[in-house]
Amino acid sequence: MTSIIKEISVEGKERIGGTMLGDMYRLDDKNIVKLFSPKASYDLFIERDNVNARNAFAAGVPAAVSYEVVRVGNRFGKIYVMNDCKNLVDLILSDKEHMDDYIRRLADAVRKIHSIRVSPSVFRSEREHWLKNISENKISLNPGEKDKLMAIFEEIPETDTFLHGMCYIGNVIVQNDEYLFIDLGNAAMGDPLFDLTPMYSLFRNHGKYATPEARNGLLSKFTYEEALRIWNVFISSYLGTEDHAMIVAKEKQIRTLDLAMRLYSHLTVPGILSERNIEDIKEELFE
Repeated sequence: MTSIIKEISVEGKERIGGTMLGDMYRLDDKNIVKLFSPKASYDLFIERDNVNARNAFAAGVPAAVSYEVVRVGNRFGKIYVMNDCKNLVDLILSDKEHMDDYIRRLADAVRKIHSIRVSPSVFRSEREHWLKNISENKISLNPGEKDKLMAIFEEIPETDTFLHGMCYIGNVIVQNDEYLFIDLGNAAMGDPLFDLTPMYSLFRNHGKYATPEARNGLLSKFTYEEALRIWNVFISSYLGTEDHAMIVAKEKQIRTLDLAMRLYSHLTVPGILSERNIEDIKEELFE
């Protein structure tokens, strides 16, 4: 960790957005700060994010690149030069009449970053990352269940497509009508399915297995009907089709991957899900 980090204050500053991971404040006419929650990993959200954001920007991704790390009490933050910008979540909340338009543009932005090809020497393979973790870590699954979990990731094709890693509306800033991606600590390469799971989990499943922070944060801002509409507009726009059968087929793939990722993640971080929820995920996943 950097030994000397400047301490700043956001007292009296305009809060311009926020998600389950943190809050954004306008510091002055040119600068904003993204403050992460006290539990956020410095390595992931600060150090790795800085490297990935620069590499993503160099590859052609519209990524916001921070120029300074700061501290506010027990929270770390990153400062960006951002004139006239808003978090996408807050734009939607303040203008729900045009929610569909915002989501269609998001889908277009995500599709564009998925057209970018990157090198495995720069970005890790998301598929191999999950297979390695499942193979090496001790998790409370019987051998048959572990094999089935491994098989889900083994069936996903390896590609050199750029992946954001936490692709959802909370990680997008809109500046001068351009959608910019932030929080790139998990950026990788692989099948776009990995990037579609956060939006599916939050809005199609309406946080069925989400943490209390997610349910009380972003999800509390939208009704069930609004959340479902966000997903339906997003996935049909991303796929470029209204064909119900095609959308359902893609949703089935995303659902399987989402459940597999949640099962592994929650098994390695005890207490996030109840035993009942873990068993429910197993039943859905291994049915």
